[in-house]
Amino acid sequence: MLSVKSLTLLVIAVMLQSCAVTAGNVRGEVVELVAADHDREVDVKIGQTVTVRLDANRTTGYTWLLPSGEVAHGVIQPLHPESRYDQKIDGIYSMGVGAIEIWEFKAVRVGEGTLRLEYRRPFEKGIDPLRIVDFPLRVTAP
Repeated sequence: MLSVKSLTLLVIAVMLQSCAVTAGNVRGEVVELVAADHDREVDVKIGQTVTVRLDANRTTGYTWLLPSGEVAHGVIQPLHPESRYDQKIDGIYSMGVGAIEIWEFKAVRVGEGTLRLEYRRPFEKGIDPLRIVDFPLRVTAP
């Protein structure tokens, strides 16, 4: 039978483990991020895929874009030149409704950087983005 001290230590260990949660949803080789993860530090391992899913509505002209220049100081790279746009609502494609824009990246080198995406109209020059999300990343060896 466990002593009171052993049982107390076991309970504390379980409680601490439950507190050790990082931003995003990590499933195997994929780290999934959403707007609610904005400004939360995210731990990623080299080789993992980072998938960002953000609400969007392209019918308004707005889309999520990577600012020009290096992505997150080169610690991750986009898997595709553009995002995917998932407009399915309950399995049905619907016109004129919001959807989810999906970006995918691969962690390629150890280091830290911030992944920034801007919600803007690409044809409007000199206008601030309507929204910005930043995901601070820390990429480590597998």
